[in-house]
Amino acid sequence: MPKPYELPDDITALSNEELEQHLAAARTAFQAKREDPNLDIADMPAVRTLAAGIKAMQAEQDARVEQAKEALAELDTLAAEVGLTVENPAETAAGEELETLAVEPPAVEPPAQEAPAVEPPAQAEEVAASAVVPRRPVPLLSTVRLHQPKQLVPRNGGTGITITASAEVPGAQLGTPLDMDALTESVTKVAGLVANGGKAIAATYQLPFAQDLIVNDAGSPEEGTMKVLKAADQRRLKGGDLVASGGWCAPSETIYEFVEYSCPDNLWDLPEINLSRGGIRYYMTPELDINAMTWEWTEADDISAVDGDPTKPCFKIPCHDPVEVRCTAYGACVQSGILSQRFFPELNTFYIRRAMVAYEMRLKAAMYAQARAKSTPVTTAPSFASFTAVYGALALQVADMVERWHLCDTINLEVAMPWWLRNMFLADIARRSGSQVCDLPATCIEDKFAEIGVRVNWVKNVPPAIPAEIGGTAPATDWPSQVEVLLYPAGAFQMGRGPEVNLGVVHDSTLLRTNDMTALWFESCNALIYRGPESRRVTIPVCADGSVGPRLTPTCPTA
Repeated sequence: MPKPYELPDDITALSNEELEQHLAAARTAFQAKREDPNLDIADMPAVRTLAAGIKAMQAEQDARVEQAKEALAELDTLAAEVGLTVENPAETAAGEELETLAVEPPAVEPPAQEAPAVEPPAQAEEVAASAVVPRRPVPLLSTVRLHQPKQLVPRNGGTGITITASAEVPGAQLGTPLDMDALTESVTKVAGLVANGGKAIAATYQLPFAQDLIVNDAGSPEEGTMKVLKAADQRRLKGGDLVASGGWCAPSETIYEFVEYSCPDNLWDLPEINLSRGGIRYYMTPELDINAMTWEWTEADDISAVDGDPTKPCFKIPCHDPVEVRCTAYGACVQSGILSQRFFPELNTFYIRRAMVAYEMRLKAAMYAQARAKSTPVTTAPSFASFTAVYGALALQVADMVERWHLCDTINLEVAMPWWLRNMFLADIARRSGSQVCDLPATCIEDKFAEIGVRVNWVKNVPPAIPAEIGGTAPATDWPSQVEVLLYPAGAFQMGRGPEVNLGVVHDSTLLRTNDMTALWFESCNALIYRGPESRRVTIPVCADGSVGPRLTPTCPTA
């Protein structure tokens, strides 16, 4: 019984002849297992291992062929560099000696006077078994040279790319020049060879260069510099023009990402509470009535009260009706094409993010508009400048509200200002005579308002200047002549957020008829809660001209 075939441990250590022998033996063993009537499912791991070994040896053969081709190409280039233009006789002799190892032996008719050699029966059976999957022998470097025409790089420079046939193209001679029709036919033939897996080369191409443009020593900066200067020398070109023939040819690259520039920053900042139902009821804080809840009793009152009059009054706690606020649904819906989502996902992702930004901006703007409607309108008298006018007006309103509502020292007032008003303040201060805006700290404006008990809340996307004056479709050319701010005790306004309904991506039958889908759909129920006691909408005339108060002659006594 013959000994079972064993795969070699290291195929890279085998010579070309040994590799071919192992490959033929492995194919014979694989075919024997394939035709074995006693083959069992338990034998399949060994069959898979054998098949993997055959593929590895085929890949090793292909790699060696490619190394030989690369070496031949390098020899051609070096020959052109040293000025050789004729064949080497020794090389031709070596090719004749190794002719039996040709990559694609041409079909030659035997001479008429020669009788065909009769092979022994045993040898014929072995050849038939190994020919189940035909495979060419491994070509040596000299063998590849024998079937590859000389393609020395012209010393005077090439005229273009040369495409030649590969050794793996059936019916084609290695190195045969190919046009586009022949290249297409070669690719089709090679594709049939690798229909069940693997790889094959259909053609090779060469881009020739003139001798004075070839860098021989890649590690020499001097040589590389001289070659680059030579290539850029317009004196070697016709007409002295250094141009790229035919343009760049390649189409421009497409960048599919979008630049993000819209963000939900500097929106109205107010406390938020959760709404578990469709609305909320709460009690408004009543006004502190000092005269109704307290009394004073003099001795005269006590003497007069002998008959029961007057009497000491007593305040009775009244019943209050709750304030009810129903929420309003705010949401977003974005539709897109199904194929657009598949082939241009960056576009859908960009618009979904923008929809979320737009939703938050619209929600806060709606809450601010409701708060503005609940506020007491106040218009201050004309003054001068902008920062001075706003600072003086708010200082007056803060003093008035603290006295009116008997606010605690621990309760701050908040002012919602258009965020661009800060820029207007800085422009006003910069125009003052002797003022250096660069010397101002970053928080100078906020710190100044904090001295009168006001926390500044810079807000975007608020009326009335938006979008009529600042942020409109036409570029602004001047600052507004008046500004409006919202002044209220901290916590006077709250926003209730209800549960969010998010359907995400929706494919329904109606949209599917037009190959569309809902890429984003969600909503939430929100409401503005006003807890009082008062909010004021203050309108202030301004002018960012840097003016200061006039110098007046004192009229008060000086001594």
